[in-house]
Amino acid sequence: MESRLLQGCSSAILSAQNTGGSALNLAHWLERTAQMGPERPALFLGRDQVADYVQFFARSMSVVGWLRAQDVRPGDRVAVFLPNCPEYMIFLYAISAAGAVVVPINDKLHGREAGLIRQRSLI
Repeated sequence: MESRLLQGCSSAILSAQNTGGSALNLAHWLERTAQMGPERPALFLGRDQVADYVQFFARSMSVVGWLRAQDVRPGDRVAVFLPNCPEYMIFLYAISAAGAVVVPINDKLHGREAGLIRQRSLI
């Protein structure tokens, strides 16, 4: 089991474990929306828009490249431990686009509780 620390709006702990792969994912929806309404507002931090759909899609695809460089493969489970921020959505869609399975972990949980979720998710 391998953990990685990312710098985002706060920090994110990602870890992955292979489970087999998936054909359907959220990234298809994001790509289609970016094509149909590229300049529509997509991500906000409070009341401030931080990305339209083209930017959201591009940032997510950038993270897909990073995930692949970290040896995350289709079917891997990837735990995301982030506060409610735009980066959370970017990682959510990137993990899906990479064919991996998102295991969201509430950032308000105690480390012991987050560890238990990781353990039960076989990450």
